[in-house]
Amino acid sequence: MGIAKYTAHRVMKAAAGRRVSLEAADLAAKYLTYVAGELALKAARIARESGRTVIKKRDVALVLEIMGIDVDLLEKGMLRPGGTASEE
Repeated sequence: MGIAKYTAHRVMKAAAGRRVSLEAADLAAKYLTYVAGELALKAARIARESGRTVIKKRDVALVLEIMGIDVDLLEKGMLRPGGTASEE
């Protein structure tokens, strides 16, 4: 189970504003699946250390904050590739 290459293709095309090959999208999908897995492992550790078995939004948010991601901007859909905020 992983992220579909067509989903990665759509995201990459929208972000870059360029044509994207399916081979590039397939590799990106594999990487995104890897990143999501790493995120889940770190969030699971936080949940476990908090005495829970369920990963909650706050666990994922904490991992993202540790990584330097602005969770508020991300939730509002205002965080863009390159870490910039959109002007919505």
